[in-house]
Amino acid sequence: MIRFLTKDEIIGEQNRQLTAYGGGEPGVVNPDALSKALAQPQKRHDGQFMCVDVFEMAASYLVCLVKGHAFAEANRRTALSSALTFLYINGHVVIATADEAVQLVTEVIADQMDEIAVAEFFTTHVDEAASEKLQTELAGGEESAGSELDDATDWVNTAFNAAFVKLAQ
Repeated sequence: MIRFLTKDEIIGEQNRQLTAYGGGEPGVVNPDALSKALAQPQKRHDGQFMCVDVFEMAASYLVCLVKGHAFAEANRRTALSSALTFLYINGHVVIATADEAVQLVTEVIADQMDEIAVAEFFTTHVDEAASEKLQTELAGGEESAGSELDDATDWVNTAFNAAFVKLAQ
């Protein structure tokens, strides 16, 4: 079963990004954009998800949050972090350099990458061994959803710290 991010979790990530890397006041300025970012990965037609896999779903989070400007500040960081956190809580560890992650976000902003290209980026940057280990841990079900999310956000913010610093500038 796929675990999607909630509105409160994405807003919480924006707060985390602002606290960790600066950039202004937290808060939603475009509720419709946030609603779209939450709904897009979960869209269905005839009972089937419109996105073919979790990588396209993560790409939807990233593209919708970057382009929708739901927040006054930290849209790029929140988008990247939300997409990576979504993948992590669904058993996929993405490894990329800070420059690759920043370029990914920059190319989305410049309309040089669409959701399919972003999904391909995620797919090609998965650490298979780490993902298998994570999936085994998640299948054990020993942790609550809250601590699972905490582990994911901790990992993402540590692994992509340099990218978040660059995106905050």
